[in-house]
This record gives sequence, structure tokens and C-alpha cells, in this order.
Amino acid sequence: MQRKPQESGPNTIVMYEDSQSKQNPKRNFICFGSPRCGTSMVAGAMVGLGIDMGDNLPVNIEDPAFNPDGKRHDRPAFIDGARARIQKQAEKGVIWGWKYPQAVEYLQDIRDELVSPRLIIVYRDPVPAVIRAVAGKTAQTEIDKVGVSELDKIFTLYTQNLALAKSWKVPTMLVSYERASKFPGKFLHELAGFVGLPVPINPTPILDFMKPGNYKVPPYPENYGIAPSENNSGFLRAEDG
Repeated sequence: MQRKPQESGPNTIVMYEDSQSKQNPKRNFICFGSPRCGTSMVAGAMVGLGIDMGDNLPVNIEDPAFNPDGKRHDRPAFIDGARARIQKQAEKGVIWGWKYPQAVEYLQDIRDELVSPRLIIVYRDPVPAVIRAVAGKTAQTEIDKVGVSELDKIFTLYTQNLALAKSWKVPTMLVSYERASKFPGKFLHELAGFVGLPVPINPTPILDFMKPGNYKVPPYPENYGIAPSENNSGFLRAEDG
């Protein structure tokens, strides 16, 4: 007897959403989680839907203004730069956002600048990250030390991310990387419902970007004949997708 294909359930869950937040036209999105947890995949989908994630982005889709790597020696200067970037993006009057896996490190410091933040927190099985961290190590004591340290980092970030969501109580989407990567089309519609933008008629460039593998060029809508202004209109509800 042939078994029917298993249908996917939700890939995400949305918390702290209400009728007022659903209709708020001023929205900015912050995608974060932990290193190597799939935030690039999600951020690429956000770009493909038409969210302004920054100019001249690198392949990891991280706006330098919101990436503190190499700037931690002067945290005040980094925070000032992030605030200036927020003000500049707000002046554009478009739906915008950014991605940085460990954004929880500094989000509280810029909270007052954010008018209507919406959080997208990505979760992933932590064991693959531990496997990568211990790759090439042969001594059991070293594997133990590095493996436990990597798990500590990941679970510390997960705890901090949850604490931030509970504290801010703003619309928050929790994403399962494993489910989203397995059912990318369904995930794309769930994400579109949360961000309030329609899925392109041809979503193939976004779905191709989301395939696991090496970093790829972000799927900018204008590269596929879709003007950003066409995507930055309307507010598609999740049930419409």
C-alpha cells in the first residue's frame, strides 16, 4: 500500500501580534538567532519579498551598520552608527530591516530608536554547529571542551533571545530552520503573511536562494523584473497566503 506524502504543518509561530500591530504601516524587521542557524536563508527570503535590508549587501546579507564585528572595542561608536542608520531608513518611509545573528547583544541599546519593530528569531538544531566546531580535533578532552563551549554559546543566545521577546512584547515570528528549509514554499507564504508583502508570482529565485549550500547573491526583486515599490505595498495576512 502506497503511503500518502506527509504534508507539512506550520514552519513558524507568531507571538505578541494583535489587530493594531497587523495594520501598522511603519514596520521594521530584525532577523537574528545564533551563528550558523539559518538567518541568512531567512534574510534572503526577506530581500526577495521586497524588504529593504540595506545597500550593497555582502552575500551574508548583513548591513555593516548593524554588524559589530571588528567594532566591539568602541561600542558607543557602533551604537551611534546603528542609531544613525535607523533614522536614515525611517526617513525613507519603506518597509525595512536587517539581519545579524547575535543582534540581541545590542538591541536593548537601540530600542528607543525603533518605532515599530517586528522580530524574526531563527532556531536550529545546535548539534551541527557543535560538529563543525570540533571538526579536525582528535583529542577527546579538546572535543569535550570545544563542544561544551559551543553549546553554551548557542543556548545562552537562545535564552537571551527569548528574554528579549518576552520583554519587548512586539510581534515576533519564531522560525524552525529545519522545517523552513524542508518546506521553503510554505515557509515563504508564512513569512509573507508576517511581513505584510505578497509572494512574487514567480518565487523561484527566492526558493533557489533558500536551498542549503554556499552563500549566494541575494535575490533582489529588481533583478527579476519586480520593482521594490510593487512589493512594498499592501499588507498580506498569513491566512491570505
